[in-house]
This record gives sequence, C-alpha cells and structure tokens, in this order.
Amino acid sequence: MASSCRNMDPAARQARLTNTLLVLVALLLTINTTVQLSGLAGPQRAVAQPFQPRNEQPVVFNSAEFDRKTAENTAAMFEKLLKIENKLGQALPVRVIEMPPVRILDSDKATAAGQ
Repeated sequence: MASSCRNMDPAARQARLTNTLLVLVALLLTINTTVQLSGLAGPQRAVAQPFQPRNEQPVVFNSAEFDRKTAENTAAMFEKLLKIENKLGQALPVRVIEMPPVRILDSDKATAAGQ
C-alpha cells in the first residue's frame, strides 16, 4: 500500500491525505458528541468551600471576624510606627567607633590647587 502512495501524483496524494484527516476529525467529533449527550462527562458540581473530610466541621469564611483581625493588625502596626516616629523625632545618640584622620588644608594652598 505504501508503494501505491509513492506512485500517485502529488495532487492525488494531497487529496487522499485530506480525506483521511477529514474522516479522523469526523470520527473524533462523533465520539465527543456521544460522550457529551450520554452524560458521562457531565459538569462537575461547584465547590464553594475547600474540601473538608466529613468528620470535621466545615470552615466558613466570616467577614466580621476577618475585619476585626484586620483592624487589630492595623492598630498594632500603627502603634509600632508611632514609636518609630517618636524615636526619630528626638536626637539620636551616636557613638563614633572609628574615624578616619582629618586633614585641614591651608586656605592659600586650597585656592592655588583650585579647591
């Protein structure tokens, strides 16, 4: 059969390939339609909450509890920021551990050097 395809002219070979592909596509569409109509691949039910085993109580999202925790966290962060602002508003104690040597140039030498 392979030798019979080689002896065919290119137009006939292209037509045969096209017909074979069309038959395959039609077969796949038929299988898909049959599965859809039979209900074997029906839609999955929607799950609004994450899966919980049957022996555990489901966890339900509580908007009021979430808002309360958010307000508490915001107040705690605000307190920390106020402490930082108060600390930065005052003079900060600085202790110099290491200092490079200081060189003072004469004003006449500095002007001559262009500094």
